[in-house]
Amino acid sequence: MARIFLIAFAIFGGITENASAERMASKGPICDSVDELKRFGELVNIGYSEDEALATVNREFDDPAKTAPPCVNELTTYLRGEKKGEKRIMNGIIEIYEALIFAVFREGEWQQIKPVEQFIPFFVPKASHGSGI
Repeated sequence: MARIFLIAFAIFGGITENASAERMASKGPICDSVDELKRFGELVNIGYSEDEALATVNREFDDPAKTAPPCVNELTTYLRGEKKGEKRIMNGIIEIYEALIFAVFREGEWQQIKPVEQFIPFFVPKASHGSGI
């Protein structure tokens, strides 16, 4: 466990055992940037399915120099870092957090990967924010 926090400290520049980093696991979109996730939120908000939105974001933000698409939909284990942005949508807010991904679930098992910093969304329904949205 301490090794994970040391890796997180190196990548996030300060997340330590005493900080608010949370170890989590979830399935959903993971992107290289905050802007990609904001665009994903815009597209879902206007009626795109999650798969259509990810495909569109991947086309719009494609970088031929990279071997992987900008966004993927995977089951991962990660340390959730600081909130880096949000996108208001019709039914609530998509909060965007930095995440240090260190394992993915593929082919029926967890596979440890070289830790990589990505960004991950959390949906907060409108009711959670009262009537102010």
